[in-house]
This record gives sequence, structure tokens and C-alpha cells, in this order.
Amino acid sequence: MLVAAGLGPPAEHALIFLLALNGLRLAELRPSAALGDLLAAGDLFARLRSPSPSVAPWRSDAALAHLALGEPGEARTLAAEEVALAQAYHGPRTLGIALRAAGLTEGRRRGIELLPRRHARSTARARDWSTPAP
Repeated sequence: MLVAAGLGPPAEHALIFLLALNGLRLAELRPSAALGDLLAAGDLFARLRSPSPSVAPWRSDAALAHLALGEPGEARTLAAEEVALAQAYHGPRTLGIALRAAGLTEGRRRGIELLPRRHARSTARARDWSTPAP
């Protein structure tokens, strides 16, 4: 995938590094630094033409970083994009990650109201995926 995009192994290493580094920076309560890493990773994924969050749900983490920085509008936008992509690519795990971020970015009552309904759909989809074909 990387070679086809003309990026080669250095880009692959950069993605792995950026995604790992963002986790460390979020744990260190450095959301601004984490957000920079996540947006850089997102740029690399865009150059690879790889929008699926199943590879790395970077938008959900970026949404949480935006939220920590007091930027709820940007957080909601990224979380909603991740939910839509997770639904389009049928990734139950990724959908759960995206729904969690969406619930947190919506905040308080609205976020709590959304999660049970969305979780039920996510759980039903996960069951559909785990059911063997006839």
C-alpha cells in the first residue's frame, strides 16, 4: 500500500511512530502535541488514500484531543466523520471506538442519550459479523 502510493518504508515507520507517540502525549496530558501527531498521521493516511478507520482510528483520538483543548466543534466534526466511516467500512470495534468519542464530544445529557441507542446498533452489527454464514 505504501509503495503503491510512492511513500515507501519511511512513511510506514512514521505512521507507526506518530500513532504510538500520540498515545504517550495524551497520557502525559499534552493534547496539543498529540493532536499535531494525529493530524500528521491523518495527512499520511490521506496521501495513501486510506480513509478506513479500521487501520487506525486516529480521528477519534484527535477528537478527544480537540475536546481537551476546549475545541468542541472540531471534536464533534472529527468524531462524526469517524462514526460515518466506521459504519461504511463495517468495523464493529472501530465503530465502538468512534461512538465513544462521539458520545464524549456531544457531552452531558446528549452524549449519554446517544450512547445506548448507538451501542445497541453496534452490538447488533457485531453479532451479525460473528454469526457464521448459512
